[in-house]
Amino acid sequence: MLKYTILLLTYCGLWQPSDWIPGSWKTYLYTIYTYSVFLTVYSITLLELLYLVTSTDEIEEIASNSFVSFSMISASAKALNIFMNKSVIFDMIILLEKDSYQSKIDCKNIILKKYNEMINKNSLSYIIMVEVTMIVLVVTFSIINIPNRVFTTNILVPFGEITPFRFWFIYIFQNIAHAYATSIHGAFDTLLPSMIYQICCQFSILQNRFKILPDIIHNIKKFDETKKIILEKNKLSECVEHHLQIYEWAKKCNNIFGGIIFLQYSISSVVLCVSVYLLTKIEYGNPEFLPVVMYTMCMVIEIFILCYSGNQVTIESINVGHAIYDMDWTQFELSTKKNLMMIMNRTLHPVIFTGCHFVKLSIDSFTSLIKLSYSAYNLLQSG
Repeated sequence: MLKYTILLLTYCGLWQPSDWIPGSWKTYLYTIYTYSVFLTVYSITLLELLYLVTSTDEIEEIASNSFVSFSMISASAKALNIFMNKSVIFDMIILLEKDSYQSKIDCKNIILKKYNEMINKNSLSYIIMVEVTMIVLVVTFSIINIPNRVFTTNILVPFGEITPFRFWFIYIFQNIAHAYATSIHGAFDTLLPSMIYQICCQFSILQNRFKILPDIIHNIKKFDETKKIILEKNKLSECVEHHLQIYEWAKKCNNIFGGIIFLQYSISSVVLCVSVYLLTKIEYGNPEFLPVVMYTMCMVIEIFILCYSGNQVTIESINVGHAIYDMDWTQFELSTKKNLMMIMNRTLHPVIFTGCHFVKLSIDSFTSLIKLSYSAYNLLQSG
């Protein structure tokens, strides 16, 4: 589960392998490597941001710098979020593998396999896409900028004259920071949706448990009528516990990533607007056109998969109530029917992932973001 995401997080210095012995030389070296990654990304982010704040360039020049700089700000926040909550995220992943969350039904493995294959396939596809986009950006802008001694994006140079050595040092350092930032984006943008899909998986398993519950009770009733009521209570208690645990897990997940969801949504609206604005200013034959198109596509897909996964978990949490209604509940005892009604009432308040209670992850939110970006683009055009 999450094998490609964990591998990329490890490369970025944000996920020390769990099988390493604490206090060993490898853990010390990895800690140094982690802080080196943070220093690299944060220093370039700060210098790019300072340039934007102090810049007096034309709007086209500011736009060409800001669409990368804002992504660096987002990557810095994502890296810090994962670093600060790594142990909690690890515990949450382990929690899903415990028996309290796992169903005893035969199709459990089928459902888990289906979701895990989908998660790994989508994660690998997205990671390849962002890494290829980063390579295209670096190669294209290197061909254009190096002969003119221009940086990939303008930064506030901390010293006066830029000698050849200083230029190459900053240029290489800047591209290394961008490479790490891209990998951080790839890791985080697959981590959060993958964890949300794991919640969807648990809801699917729970729906199946309710679906087969009447058959289990009916089969027991054939052999021992006296055990029927006790079995009903036990089985229903397991389902209720499973349901509550999924909601608790979703709440904990949202608490960890809520701030980043809001930040990502806000930055995406700005970056999409700026990217589209740049595309209108670049001719089709310009070498910069392809990298900007690819970058814009990545930004659209980045926010789409986040909103889509949030939309799916809301649907799956509602479908639990539908699964209860569709099963043959007429054979249950009156007390069991009342308890089922309480569970159905709980599904009327589905799982909804939000960003600081301002942004709700859904297809409607994605549509609203596109409309907002287009409105901001029109404002820039009119200006």
